[in-house]
This record gives sequence, C-alpha cells and structure tokens, in this order.
Amino acid sequence: TLVTLGRLSATELTEALYRQLEAKLFAVFSWPGGEYQFRENASLPGEELRLRSSSASLVYEGVRRFFTTERLEEAFAASLGTFPAVSPDPLLRFQRLDLDPPAEPILEVLDGTRPLVECLTDPRWERRQALPVIYTAYVAGVVDLFDRANPMLAPRSHRRRMERYGAGAVDG
Repeated sequence: TLVTLGRLSATELTEALYRQLEAKLFAVFSWPGGEYQFRENASLPGEELRLRSSSASLVYEGVRRFFTTERLEEAFAASLGTFPAVSPDPLLRFQRLDLDPPAEPILEVLDGTRPLVECLTDPRWERRQALPVIYTAYVAGVVDLFDRANPMLAPRSHRRRMERYGAGAVDG
C-alpha cells in the first residue's frame, strides 16, 4: 500500500525488504546455538527477493559481525591437527567468497599440506584475522578438514562437523 499511496517507489520497497531480509539472516549468527529443519512441503511466497551475495559471503559477513575470537577458537579446538584443503565437491569449492583483499591470501594456504594450526598462525596474518575466513570456508563447504596431509582422503562426515563445531553452525 505504501507504493500505491506514492510514499515509496517499487525500488525503495524492494531495497527496504532486502535490508529486512539481511537483518533477519544476520540475526541468526547471534544465536549461541540452533538447529535447522528442512520442511519439504513448506509453502513459499509468490514473489521472490534474491540475495545480492553468495551464501558463503553471507556466512562470512555474519561470522565477522557476530562471532567472537573465543567462539571461533572453541569451534576449532579439537581440529587443530587436521589438514584443511579444498572440498572435493566442485559445487561447494567454487562458491564465491567475497573477502577483504588482505584476507584473500589466507585461502591460498588451505591446500591440504599444512595442519590447521599452522594455517592459523602463519606470520603473514594475525590469528584473529584467519579464524573467520577459515571457519567460513569450512562451514560453507569450500574447504574440508582431513586427518592427514593428503587432500584425496575422504573428508570427515558433515554430521561430525556440525556436532564438533556446533557453535551456531547450521546442520542441513
């Protein structure tokens, strides 16, 4: 009705709805825990509002805004000896992940040859800078954690990942 009354243009309404959607999505990151339930027969609204960012980029922004360094440290505490490497699934590993230019080199060391603890403590960046990048890449599926320095090994199961890193991660 605001558009009909001339109070908002259609573009302004779309922008306001997008900001509202973004705010609701990011609010999820402030939850200390949660559970995801897929509802196969859920009805969807007739109109759709497309996100401007990829899922991985939205996760990164949410993690940067709402996760403390302590929360991220806790999430990785049991896995510091694992070897992060790109996901074998091309659908996941090639997701767009918008990072600040200083954070981009962090992804380059996630090649399966170095344990996670070394990736986090690389002298080229601060640990608190690497934690959200690596956590996001992991929970978004861009990288996986392997038990040995061989990225061809089968990755840990998704269920074990979510149980171990349940620090607000979504299971689905």
